[in-house]
Amino acid sequence: MTETRKGTLSRQHIPVDILEQLNQGLIPSANLTEWLAIDQRLLLENILKYCNRSSYLNAILALLNKLAKTTVVLTCKTIAKGLSDQIKQRKDHELLIILSTHTADMVRCWGAFARIYLCSSPLQEVFEQIKPFADDPHFGVREISWMAIRSHINAHLDESLSILSHWALDDSSYIRRFATESTRPRGVWCEHIKQLKIEPERALHLLNLLKADESRYVQDSVANWLNDAGKHVQISLLHSAVSGKNSPQTKRTVTLLNGPYATYHNAKMSQVVYLRRGYFFIGQQVIYT
Repeated sequence: MTETRKGTLSRQHIPVDILEQLNQGLIPSANLTEWLAIDQRLLLENILKYCNRSSYLNAILALLNKLAKTTVVLTCKTIAKGLSDQIKQRKDHELLIILSTHTADMVRCWGAFARIYLCSSPLQEVFEQIKPFADDPHFGVREISWMAIRSHINAHLDESLSILSHWALDDSSYIRRFATESTRPRGVWCEHIKQLKIEPERALHLLNLLKADESRYVQDSVANWLNDAGKHVQISLLHSAVSGKNSPQTKRTVTLLNGPYATYHNAKMSQVVYLRRGYFFIGQQVIYT
């Protein structure tokens, strides 16, 4: 059995041969350090060359050259936009399949954005287009997947929350985590969802479905969601007064909260109740005030 690469913790220590393979699209990145180190322009040139589409390159590079600033995500989005334009103009659906299933995770990231750029269907179909990427085995593709659909969620918040309430019941922890991560009021490297910064209770049903999730991956996302909300409304988490066993999973979610007012008592949650005064309550004992 092949041993999984762990990657190095600093860019300067990435072996030359590994970086070369990453930029050729021959291997997936092993960690965030490698993911950030990928030269996307070089990778694009190599991928188009390998699939006999080098004629697409100049038009996409022209888009990149117009960027006032370059970040990993913005470069990724711009390349995906250029690729989606070429796919549409040339009716090259085969390229979309290549992007979506490629060995290189960064190429699949392009595929995620490209699918959303090319999708003009109703919102439900937009979500279905991104779902395989939300369930991707690679962390980078999963992160890009919710970024790719973030603007749709922002523009159609209540409908999106309704769709995601079904995703919150999915067998895959990746899909369940997508439901909260994609709707975080602030999020990371993305536009904010202003409506949820002002009225986080609109996502109450979604949070209730995931507050006791067995996956730590999901628990972390729920905690981050509440931390985001806590930057805009005062949040109080209260100990559950509901009869029956309290969930150790929700206890961990609360202790993950690291806002400026956290007090971390023995927190266990059973239900979340939002009051119009701007507090989250769970039971009756103050945990976060």
